[in-house]
Amino acid sequence: MKALIFLIGLSSLGYGKTAAKVKAGANSKNIATVNGKDITTKEVNDAINATSSNPLLVVNDPKLTESFVTNFIDELLIATSPEVLALKKQKDVQLSLARAERSELVKIWQSKLLDQKIASGELKKLAQNASEEGQHSEFFLQQILFSDRALAESVLVALLKDPTIFDSQAALHSLAPSKSQNGEMGWMQKNSLPAEIGKVVTEMTKDSIYPKVVESPFGFHILKLKDANHLNVDQILQRPHLYQKLKQQLEATVKADFISKLKKKSKIAVFKENFSTLDH
Repeated sequence: MKALIFLIGLSSLGYGKTAAKVKAGANSKNIATVNGKDITTKEVNDAINATSSNPLLVVNDPKLTESFVTNFIDELLIATSPEVLALKKQKDVQLSLARAERSELVKIWQSKLLDQKIASGELKKLAQNASEEGQHSEFFLQQILFSDRALAESVLVALLKDPTIFDSQAALHSLAPSKSQNGEMGWMQKNSLPAEIGKVVTEMTKDSIYPKVVESPFGFHILKLKDANHLNVDQILQRPHLYQKLKQQLEATVKADFISKLKKKSKIAVFKENFSTLDH
């Protein structure tokens, strides 16, 4: 979608602040052909007028001019594609020559494709993969945090012999804020834990103490897993923030595939030697 928002980028860079004209030559030359249709310098000027918030964009740099024309052709390719032309036949959609409105048309088409993907179960497949990989598993951990490895090793030996003293040892030794709760960290997702803890927590079983001291940037941890909740497909899809995250992931794939397929079907020939007909 980069090509579809190119003009917004130009404006934000300050290219629309002063008056400068892009003029066609006396005989408006072809700059390119798209699916057999000639694109002339006049059409480039019309596109600038139709989309600029100022009377004209400032295009006083040859490279910038070439970049603008290339993006204009890119959008025209999309707007003249069979898929988008089919969409304009619908009663509730009007195809405009304004590039911004053409972009909106493409968004509508992509939205329809996304709905089709969701209806066919693609979103559920992503949720299934996330569930199988444990991406949204939750863990209720208890920890004792030390600044000294030797002390941590010593306390761990005692805990493995008598796990019932974990609460008292956490209250006595831990340097973490959870010390006041006997080391209980509460429910946490794997991706919110330090990477070193995230690696080992999936190896632990309920009510077990990890048999090694785990080092992280925060210090040395003794870990106990009090409980775990591995979200299934339905639970993932029922949580609004997780559903939205998966939908955005699917939407990005749909957009990329849509543009890629259109470009493979279409034919573009750009005549760069004719860029000089655009006066700078």
